[in-house]
Amino acid sequence: MRLPPLPLFLTAGFRFYFLAAGTAAVGLMALWLVWLAIAVPLPGAAVVTPGQWHGHEMIFGYAMAVVSGFFLTAVPGWGGDFHPRRRFVVASGGLWLLGRLSMLALGHVPTLLVALADLLFLPVMTVRLARSLARNPKSLNGVFLVLLVFLIAANVMFHAEAMGLAEAWASRALRLGLFSVLAMIALLGGRVVPAFTRNALLRQNPEGPLPVQRPRLDQAGVLAAMAVAAGLGLSAPALLVGLLAVAALGLNAIRLAGWQGWRCLGDPLLWILHLGFLFLVLTYGALAAQQLLAVPGELAVVHLAGIGAIGCMTLAMMSRASLGHTGRRLVAPRPVVVAYGLVALSALLRAFGPEFLPAYGAYEYLASGSLWLVAFGLFLWSYGAILAGPENQRPPLRAARA
Repeated sequence: MRLPPLPLFLTAGFRFYFLAAGTAAVGLMALWLVWLAIAVPLPGAAVVTPGQWHGHEMIFGYAMAVVSGFFLTAVPGWGGDFHPRRRFVVASGGLWLLGRLSMLALGHVPTLLVALADLLFLPVMTVRLARSLARNPKSLNGVFLVLLVFLIAANVMFHAEAMGLAEAWASRALRLGLFSVLAMIALLGGRVVPAFTRNALLRQNPEGPLPVQRPRLDQAGVLAAMAVAAGLGLSAPALLVGLLAVAALGLNAIRLAGWQGWRCLGDPLLWILHLGFLFLVLTYGALAAQQLLAVPGELAVVHLAGIGAIGCMTLAMMSRASLGHTGRRLVAPRPVVVAYGLVALSALLRAFGPEFLPAYGAYEYLASGSLWLVAFGLFLWSYGAILAGPENQRPPLRAARA
Protein backbone atom coordinates (compact mmCIF):
# COMPACT_ATOMS: atom_id res chain seq x y z
CA MET A 1 0.00 0.00 0.00
CA ARG A 2 1.34 3.38 -0.97
CA LEU A 3 1.78 5.78 1.91
CA PRO A 4 0.29 9.28 1.65
CA PRO A 5 2.75 12.04 0.74
CA LEU A 6 4.49 13.88 3.53
CA PRO A 7 3.34 17.38 4.45
CA LEU A 8 5.53 19.94 2.71
CA PHE A 9 7.08 21.17 5.93
CA LEU A 10 8.64 17.71 6.40
CA THR A 11 10.19 17.55 2.93
CA ALA A 12 13.21 19.81 3.46
CA GLY A 13 15.50 20.56 6.37
CA PHE A 14 15.00 24.31 6.29
CA ARG A 15 11.22 23.94 6.23
CA PHE A 16 10.94 21.76 9.31
CA TYR A 17 13.75 23.24 11.39
CA PHE A 18 12.98 26.90 10.71
CA LEU A 19 9.34 26.32 11.62
CA ALA A 20 10.48 24.39 14.69
CA ALA A 21 12.90 27.17 15.64
CA GLY A 22 10.27 29.88 15.30
CA THR A 23 7.81 27.86 17.35
CA ALA A 24 10.44 27.15 20.00
CA ALA A 25 11.43 30.83 20.14
CA VAL A 26 7.83 31.80 20.88
CA GLY A 27 6.91 28.89 23.14
CA LEU A 28 10.06 28.85 25.25
CA MET A 29 10.01 32.61 25.74
CA ALA A 30 6.33 32.58 26.65
CA LEU A 31 7.02 29.94 29.30
CA TRP A 32 9.95 31.99 30.63
CA LEU A 33 7.88 35.17 30.81
CA VAL A 34 5.16 33.37 32.75
CA TRP A 35 7.79 32.20 35.23
CA LEU A 36 9.21 35.74 35.52
CA ALA A 37 5.76 37.25 36.02
CA ILE A 38 4.12 34.83 38.44
CA ALA A 39 6.84 32.29 39.30
CA VAL A 40 4.97 29.27 37.93
CA PRO A 41 7.45 26.39 38.36
CA LEU A 42 9.46 25.62 35.24
CA PRO A 43 10.25 22.02 34.23
CA GLY A 44 13.17 20.59 36.14
CA ALA A 45 12.94 23.08 39.00
CA ALA A 46 13.98 20.37 41.45
CA VAL A 47 16.97 19.38 39.29
CA VAL A 48 18.42 22.56 37.77
CA THR A 49 17.77 26.26 38.31
CA PRO A 50 15.10 27.98 36.19
CA GLY A 51 17.80 30.07 34.49
CA GLN A 52 19.78 26.96 33.59
CA TRP A 53 16.73 25.24 32.10
CA HIS A 54 15.91 28.40 30.11
CA GLY A 55 19.48 28.75 28.87
CA HIS A 56 19.72 25.09 27.89
CA GLU A 57 16.55 25.20 25.82
CA MET A 58 17.42 28.43 24.05
CA ILE A 59 20.79 26.96 23.03
CA PHE A 60 20.02 23.29 22.42
CA GLY A 61 16.39 23.81 21.44
CA TYR A 62 16.08 27.07 19.51
CA ALA A 63 19.62 27.72 18.26
CA MET A 64 20.31 24.11 17.31
CA ALA A 65 17.11 23.99 15.27
CA VAL A 66 18.29 26.96 13.19
CA VAL A 67 21.79 25.51 12.84
CA SER A 68 20.35 22.17 11.75
CA GLY A 69 18.11 23.78 9.16
CA PHE A 70 21.14 25.59 7.76
CA PHE A 71 23.27 22.45 7.77
CA LEU A 72 20.68 20.38 5.91
CA THR A 73 20.15 23.11 3.32
CA ALA A 74 23.46 24.81 2.60
CA VAL A 75 26.28 22.63 3.90
CA PRO A 76 25.41 19.48 1.89
CA GLY A 77 25.78 21.53 -1.27
CA TRP A 78 29.41 22.21 -0.44
CA GLY A 79 30.03 18.51 -0.99
CA GLY A 80 27.78 18.16 -4.04
CA ASP A 81 24.91 16.54 -2.14
CA PHE A 82 21.94 18.88 -2.55
CA HIS A 83 19.12 16.58 -1.46
CA PRO A 84 19.17 15.21 2.10
CA ARG A 85 16.62 12.41 2.16
CA ARG A 86 13.21 13.29 3.49
CA ARG A 87 13.28 10.38 5.89
CA PHE A 88 16.36 11.90 7.54
CA VAL A 89 14.50 15.19 7.99
CA VAL A 90 11.63 13.30 9.62
CA ALA A 91 13.87 11.09 11.78
CA SER A 92 16.21 13.84 12.94
CA GLY A 93 13.28 16.18 13.52
CA GLY A 94 11.72 13.51 15.69
CA LEU A 95 14.90 13.32 17.76
CA TRP A 96 14.96 17.12 18.17
CA LEU A 97 11.34 17.06 19.32
CA LEU A 98 12.05 14.14 21.66
CA GLY A 99 14.77 16.20 23.29
CA ARG A 100 12.44 19.13 23.83
CA LEU A 101 9.70 16.94 25.29
CA SER A 102 12.20 15.21 27.56
CA MET A 103 13.38 18.57 28.91
CA LEU A 104 9.76 19.49 29.62
CA ALA A 105 9.55 16.27 31.64
CA LEU A 106 12.76 16.96 33.57
CA GLY A 107 12.08 16.46 37.25
CA HIS A 108 9.10 14.19 36.58
CA VAL A 109 10.88 11.23 34.94
CA PRO A 110 14.31 9.75 35.73
CA THR A 111 17.07 12.18 34.79
CA LEU A 112 18.97 9.40 33.01
CA LEU A 113 16.09 8.93 30.59
CA VAL A 114 15.90 12.68 30.00
CA ALA A 115 19.63 12.80 29.32
CA LEU A 116 19.54 9.88 26.89
CA ALA A 117 16.61 11.37 24.98
CA ASP A 118 18.13 14.84 24.77
CA LEU A 119 21.65 13.66 23.89
CA LEU A 120 20.61 11.67 20.80
CA PHE A 121 20.01 14.54 18.42
CA LEU A 122 23.37 16.31 18.07
CA PRO A 123 25.50 13.19 17.41
CA VAL A 124 23.12 12.15 14.62
CA MET A 125 23.31 15.60 13.04
CA THR A 126 27.11 15.62 13.41
CA VAL A 127 27.45 12.29 11.57
CA ARG A 128 25.18 13.57 8.78
CA LEU A 129 27.28 16.71 8.44
CA ALA A 130 30.53 14.74 8.45
CA ARG A 131 29.26 12.56 5.60
CA SER A 132 28.38 15.66 3.54
CA LEU A 133 31.68 17.42 4.20
CA ALA A 134 33.67 14.27 3.39
CA ARG A 135 32.71 14.80 -0.25
CA ASN A 136 34.61 18.09 -0.33
CA PRO A 137 37.05 18.09 2.60
CA LYS A 138 38.44 21.47 3.61
CA SER A 139 40.06 22.38 6.89
CA LEU A 140 37.72 25.31 7.48
CA ASN A 141 34.67 23.11 6.89
CA GLY A 142 36.00 20.72 9.52
CA VAL A 143 35.68 23.49 12.10
CA PHE A 144 31.93 22.88 12.00
CA LEU A 145 32.52 19.36 13.24
CA VAL A 146 34.79 20.56 16.04
CA LEU A 147 32.17 23.05 17.18
CA LEU A 148 29.47 20.41 17.13
CA VAL A 149 31.71 18.25 19.32
CA PHE A 150 32.01 21.25 21.67
CA LEU A 151 28.21 21.42 21.80
CA ILE A 152 27.84 17.69 22.42
CA ALA A 153 30.35 17.97 25.26
CA ALA A 154 28.45 20.95 26.68
CA ASN A 155 25.18 19.02 26.65
CA VAL A 156 26.82 16.02 28.33
CA MET A 157 28.22 18.32 31.03
CA PHE A 158 24.79 19.85 31.63
CA HIS A 159 23.11 16.49 32.09
CA ALA A 160 25.97 15.17 34.22
CA GLU A 161 25.19 17.81 36.84
CA ALA A 162 21.44 17.19 36.49
CA MET A 163 22.07 13.53 37.28
CA GLY A 164 24.23 14.41 40.28
CA LEU A 165 27.44 13.12 38.70
CA ALA A 166 29.25 16.48 38.87
CA GLU A 167 29.03 19.85 40.56
CA ALA A 168 29.07 23.32 38.99
CA TRP A 169 29.12 21.87 35.48
CA ALA A 170 25.79 23.17 34.22
CA SER A 171 26.87 26.83 34.17
CA ARG A 172 30.14 25.93 32.46
CA ALA A 173 28.22 23.83 29.96
CA LEU A 174 25.93 26.72 29.06
CA ARG A 175 28.87 29.08 28.56
CA LEU A 176 30.60 26.53 26.35
CA GLY A 177 27.42 25.94 24.35
CA LEU A 178 26.60 29.63 23.96
CA PHE A 179 30.06 30.66 22.82
CA SER A 180 30.37 27.63 20.55
CA VAL A 181 27.31 28.92 18.70
CA LEU A 182 28.99 32.34 18.57
CA ALA A 183 32.07 30.72 17.01
CA MET A 184 29.78 29.20 14.37
CA ILE A 185 28.50 32.70 13.63
CA ALA A 186 32.09 33.94 13.38
CA LEU A 187 32.73 31.20 10.82
CA LEU A 188 29.47 31.45 8.86
CA GLY A 189 29.50 35.23 8.96
CA GLY A 190 32.82 35.23 7.14
CA ARG A 191 31.18 33.20 4.38
CA VAL A 192 27.73 34.65 3.89
CA VAL A 193 27.90 38.31 4.97
CA PRO A 194 30.63 39.50 2.57
CA ALA A 195 29.38 37.19 -0.21
CA PHE A 196 25.80 38.46 -0.09
CA THR A 197 27.01 42.04 0.32
CA ARG A 198 29.36 41.72 -2.65
CA ASN A 199 26.53 40.46 -4.88
CA ALA A 200 24.27 43.34 -3.87
CA LEU A 201 26.95 46.01 -4.29
CA LEU A 202 27.92 44.68 -7.72
CA ARG A 203 24.31 45.12 -8.80
CA GLN A 204 24.26 48.66 -7.44
CA ASN A 205 27.63 49.85 -8.73
CA PRO A 206 30.03 47.41 -10.39
CA GLU A 207 32.83 49.98 -10.21
CA GLY A 208 32.48 50.77 -6.48
CA PRO A 209 34.46 49.32 -3.57
CA LEU A 210 33.59 45.78 -2.56
CA PRO A 211 33.83 43.84 0.72
CA VAL A 212 37.36 42.87 1.67
CA GLN A 213 38.06 39.30 2.75
CA ARG A 214 41.39 38.19 4.15
CA PRO A 215 41.53 34.40 4.56
CA ARG A 216 44.18 34.44 7.29
CA LEU A 217 42.29 37.10 9.22
CA ASP A 218 39.09 35.08 8.87
CA GLN A 219 40.83 31.98 10.21
CA ALA A 220 42.32 33.91 13.12
CA GLY A 221 38.95 35.43 14.03
CA VAL A 222 37.27 32.02 14.07
CA LEU A 223 40.10 30.39 16.03
CA ALA A 224 39.97 33.18 18.62
CA ALA A 225 36.21 32.66 18.97
CA MET A 226 36.74 28.92 19.43
CA ALA A 227 39.44 29.56 22.03
CA VAL A 228 37.06 31.78 24.01
CA ALA A 229 34.43 29.01 24.03
CA ALA A 230 36.97 26.42 25.15
CA GLY A 231 38.34 28.72 27.85
CA LEU A 232 34.89 29.31 29.30
CA GLY A 233 34.03 25.62 29.15
CA LEU A 234 37.22 24.72 30.99
CA SER A 235 36.81 27.53 33.56
CA ALA A 236 40.14 29.03 32.54
CA PRO A 237 41.45 31.96 34.60
CA ALA A 238 39.63 35.23 34.02
CA LEU A 239 42.80 36.91 32.79
CA LEU A 240 43.27 34.30 30.05
CA VAL A 241 39.62 34.36 28.98
CA GLY A 242 39.69 38.16 28.97
CA LEU A 243 42.75 38.27 26.74
CA LEU A 244 41.25 35.73 24.36
CA ALA A 245 38.09 37.85 24.23
CA VAL A 246 40.19 40.92 23.39
CA ALA A 247 41.73 38.98 20.50
CA ALA A 248 38.31 37.81 19.29
CA LEU A 249 37.01 41.38 19.59
CA GLY A 250 39.83 42.92 17.58
CA LEU A 251 40.04 40.30 14.84
CA ASN A 252 36.32 40.10 14.21
CA ALA A 253 35.88 43.87 14.36
CA ILE A 254 38.47 44.23 11.59
CA ARG A 255 36.68 41.59 9.55
CA LEU A 256 33.33 43.34 9.95
CA ALA A 257 34.77 46.75 9.07
CA GLY A 258 35.98 45.41 5.73
CA TRP A 259 32.54 44.17 4.65
CA GLN A 260 31.11 47.61 3.72
CA GLY A 261 28.03 47.23 5.89
CA TRP A 262 27.21 50.94 5.89
CA ARG A 263 26.43 50.66 2.17
CA CYS A 264 23.63 48.12 2.79
CA LEU A 265 21.24 50.22 4.85
CA GLY A 266 18.59 50.12 2.14
CA ASP A 267 18.36 46.32 2.18
CA PRO A 268 17.03 44.84 5.44
CA LEU A 269 18.09 41.30 4.49
CA LEU A 270 21.67 42.57 4.37
CA TRP A 271 21.86 45.06 7.20
CA ILE A 272 20.45 42.56 9.69
CA LEU A 273 23.37 40.22 8.87
CA HIS A 274 25.85 43.02 9.56
CA LEU A 275 23.97 43.97 12.73
CA GLY A 276 24.06 40.37 13.97
CA PHE A 277 27.82 40.25 13.44
CA LEU A 278 28.19 43.62 15.15
CA PHE A 279 26.46 42.15 18.21
CA LEU A 280 29.00 39.33 18.12
CA VAL A 281 31.82 41.88 18.24
CA LEU A 282 30.08 43.74 21.09
CA THR A 283 29.71 40.47 22.98
CA TYR A 284 33.46 39.84 22.91
CA GLY A 285 34.06 43.41 24.04
CA ALA A 286 31.63 43.01 26.93
CA LEU A 287 33.16 39.63 27.86
CA ALA A 288 36.65 41.15 27.89
CA ALA A 289 35.45 43.95 30.17
CA GLN A 290 33.62 41.49 32.42
CA GLN A 291 36.59 39.14 32.77
CA LEU A 292 39.31 41.80 33.11
CA LEU A 293 37.44 44.62 34.87
CA ALA A 294 34.40 42.85 36.40
CA VAL A 295 32.01 45.07 34.41
CA PRO A 296 29.35 44.61 33.11
CA GLY A 297 27.64 41.69 34.82
CA GLU A 298 27.77 38.20 33.34
CA LEU A 299 24.10 38.25 32.35
CA ALA A 300 24.70 41.34 30.20
CA VAL A 301 27.31 39.39 28.24
CA VAL A 302 25.06 36.34 27.98
CA HIS A 303 22.15 38.31 26.55
CA LEU A 304 24.26 40.34 24.13
CA ALA A 305 25.35 36.96 22.81
CA GLY A 306 22.06 35.08 22.99
CA ILE A 307 19.56 37.75 21.96
CA GLY A 308 21.79 40.11 20.00
CA ALA A 309 24.31 38.01 18.08
CA ILE A 310 22.46 34.69 17.90
CA GLY A 311 18.94 36.13 17.77
CA CYS A 312 19.68 38.64 15.00
CA MET A 313 21.88 36.33 12.92
CA THR A 314 19.56 33.31 13.11
CA LEU A 315 16.51 35.42 12.29
CA ALA A 316 18.44 36.90 9.37
CA MET A 317 19.49 33.51 8.02
CA MET A 318 16.04 31.96 8.39
CA SER A 319 14.24 34.83 6.71
CA ARG A 320 16.70 35.02 3.81
CA ALA A 321 17.13 31.27 3.19
CA SER A 322 13.39 30.62 3.36
CA LEU A 323 12.79 33.08 0.53
CA GLY A 324 15.67 31.90 -1.62
CA HIS A 325 15.03 28.20 -1.29
CA THR A 326 11.33 28.49 -2.09
CA GLY A 327 11.96 30.52 -5.26
CA ARG A 328 10.83 33.87 -3.91
CA ARG A 329 12.31 37.34 -4.35
CA LEU A 330 14.88 38.26 -1.73
CA VAL A 331 12.80 41.01 -0.18
CA ALA A 332 12.04 40.84 3.53
CA PRO A 333 8.33 41.16 4.42
CA ARG A 334 7.63 44.36 6.32
CA PRO A 335 6.58 42.59 9.55
CA VAL A 336 9.93 40.77 9.58
CA VAL A 337 11.83 44.02 9.11
CA VAL A 338 10.02 45.21 12.25
CA ALA A 339 11.03 41.93 13.91
CA TYR A 340 14.70 42.67 13.16
CA GLY A 341 14.46 45.93 15.06
CA LEU A 342 12.55 44.34 17.95
CA VAL A 343 15.19 41.64 18.49
CA ALA A 344 17.99 44.22 18.48
CA LEU A 345 16.07 46.39 20.95
CA SER A 346 15.36 43.33 23.11
CA ALA A 347 19.08 42.59 23.30
CA LEU A 348 20.06 46.14 24.26
CA LEU A 349 17.29 46.43 26.84
CA ARG A 350 18.09 43.11 28.51
CA ALA A 351 21.86 43.59 28.44
CA PHE A 352 22.13 47.20 29.55
CA GLY A 353 18.82 48.13 31.15
CA PRO A 354 19.55 46.41 34.48
CA GLU A 355 23.06 47.90 34.46
CA PHE A 356 21.85 51.49 34.17
CA LEU A 357 18.40 51.30 35.79
CA PRO A 358 18.60 48.40 38.25
CA ALA A 359 15.48 49.51 40.15
CA TYR A 360 13.37 48.61 37.12
CA GLY A 361 15.09 45.31 36.39
CA ALA A 362 11.99 43.12 36.63
CA TYR A 363 10.09 45.31 34.16
CA GLU A 364 13.07 45.37 31.81
CA TYR A 365 13.27 41.57 31.82
CA LEU A 366 9.59 41.30 30.94
CA ALA A 367 9.79 44.02 28.30
CA SER A 368 12.84 42.46 26.66
CA GLY A 369 11.25 39.01 26.58
CA SER A 370 8.03 40.46 25.20
CA LEU A 371 9.92 42.15 22.36
CA TRP A 372 11.52 38.80 21.48
CA LEU A 373 8.12 37.10 21.65
CA VAL A 374 6.51 39.62 19.30
CA ALA A 375 9.48 39.49 16.90
CA PHE A 376 9.31 35.74 16.42
CA GLY A 377 5.55 35.83 16.35
CA LEU A 378 5.89 38.16 13.35
CA PHE A 379 8.36 35.72 11.78
CA LEU A 380 5.94 32.82 12.13
CA TRP A 381 3.05 34.93 10.84
CA SER A 382 5.03 36.00 7.77
CA TYR A 383 6.88 32.75 7.04
CA GLY A 384 4.57 30.00 8.26
CA ALA A 385 2.81 29.72 4.89
CA ILE A 386 6.11 30.05 3.01
CA LEU A 387 7.74 27.20 4.91
CA ALA A 388 4.69 24.94 4.90
CA GLY A 389 3.48 25.78 1.39
CA PRO A 390 4.61 25.15 -2.19
CA GLU A 391 7.56 26.75 -3.90
CA ASN A 392 7.21 29.46 -6.50
CA GLN A 393 7.56 28.46 -10.11
CA ARG A 394 11.18 29.50 -10.55
CA PRO A 395 13.65 26.92 -9.17
CA PRO A 396 14.91 27.46 -5.62
CA LEU A 397 18.43 28.65 -5.03
CA ARG A 398 21.16 26.11 -4.61
CA ALA A 399 23.88 26.54 -2.06
CA ALA A 400 27.05 28.00 -3.50
CA ARG A 401 30.10 25.84 -3.17
CA ALA A 402 32.73 27.21 -0.85
